[in-house]
Amino acid sequence: MTTYLSFDETKALLESTIQNPKPSIKWAVWGLMIESVFQHEMWKKEYGNFTDWMKYLEKSTGKNICTLWRFKSCWAHYVSSRSKLINYQIELLNVDELSKISFEHIELLAKLERVAPDDVIRELYVKVFNGTIRRADLREKWDIFKVVLEGKTARGKNVEAPKFNPESHKDLTGFNKSKIFNVIKDEFINKISIYDATSQHIHRFYVNYKIEREVPLEIVEPETVEPKVLKTKTLTLDALIVVKYNSEEIHLHGIHRTVAGLSDHKVEFLKKYATICDYVWVVCDDIDYATETEFKEFNSGKWGIITESNDLDIEIEKMPVRNYNVEYRVKVLEKVLLTSL
Repeated sequence: MTTYLSFDETKALLESTIQNPKPSIKWAVWGLMIESVFQHEMWKKEYGNFTDWMKYLEKSTGKNICTLWRFKSCWAHYVSSRSKLINYQIELLNVDELSKISFEHIELLAKLERVAPDDVIRELYVKVFNGTIRRADLREKWDIFKVVLEGKTARGKNVEAPKFNPESHKDLTGFNKSKIFNVIKDEFINKISIYDATSQHIHRFYVNYKIEREVPLEIVEPETVEPKVLKTKTLTLDALIVVKYNSEEIHLHGIHRTVAGLSDHKVEFLKKYATICDYVWVVCDDIDYATETEFKEFNSGKWGIITESNDLDIEIEKMPVRNYNVEYRVKVLEKVLLTSL
C-alpha cells in the first residue's frame, strides 16, 4: 500500500488538482496528496508553516479547509493502522478502494480506539473495512464509550486516554440519549460550510437550553391598567449553538426538533425562538419532510430545515434567514460569555 507519493507524483497531482476549478477527486486521494506534500515539505518554499499552505489549498480548490484536514487525518490514521490491519487479517486497500469507505467511519473508528476494549475494536475494524457497518451503529458505539473520557482528551507527550473498564462503567445506557443532537454537534459546521465558506466554529453547544423572558401578563379586567404587568416565563430550546463567525462575530442558532409535523402551535413556538436566536432551525424526519405538505409551505419561511434519516444522517434542506433586532439576544450572549470565563 502506498503511504505517500514521490515528489514528482505529488507535484503533478497537486498541479492538476489546482488547475481544475472544481476537482472531483476522492477523499483518500485528497488525503494521500496532502500527506505527501507534508512529508516532502513542499510547502516550505513559499509558506511559513503548513497551516498557511492548507489555507492556500482551500482558496485554490474551493474545498473547505476543515474537510481537507479531516481527509489528511483519516489517511494518516489508515497508514498508521497497517500493522493492526495485518494482525486482524484485513486486506490492505489501495487509494481507490479506501475511498469507497466513508472517511467519517474512519474518524469514528479512531475516536473509539482511544477508549474501547480490544475485542470491540477488532470487530469494528473488520466491519468498517469490509463495508458492513452503518455510521449510525458507529455513532451509537461512540455515544456509549466516550463517557470513559469524561470530557478529556489524551493530548501531550506520553499521555494515554483512559480505557474502558467493565467494572467501573457497568451502566452506560444513560449516555445513549439525544443521538441526533450528537450528530448535529459533530456535523453542523461542516454542513453549513457548504453554503458559506467563511471561517466559523462552534464555541458552545447546549441541549435543553433554558432562558427566562419577561412577557405581558394576560389581564381580563380592567382595561385601564397601566403600565403593562409583566411576568417571567422560561423558554427551553431543544438546542442552542453558539457559533464564532469570521473570528469576530458570534451567531446564535436555535434548533427545535419536531417529531409530528408542524402545527400552528409549533410555528408560534418557533416565533419565540426568534426572540432569542439569530437563526432558527427545525429538525424533522426526512420522510416527513418529503411527504407532508405543511413542510412544503414552511419552505418559504425564515426558518432553516435539517432532516434526519433512520441512519442518523443529517442534511441541510434549507438555510435560515437571519433575524435582526432579536429581543433577548444580548441577554443570552451575556449568559454564555459568563459561563465561558
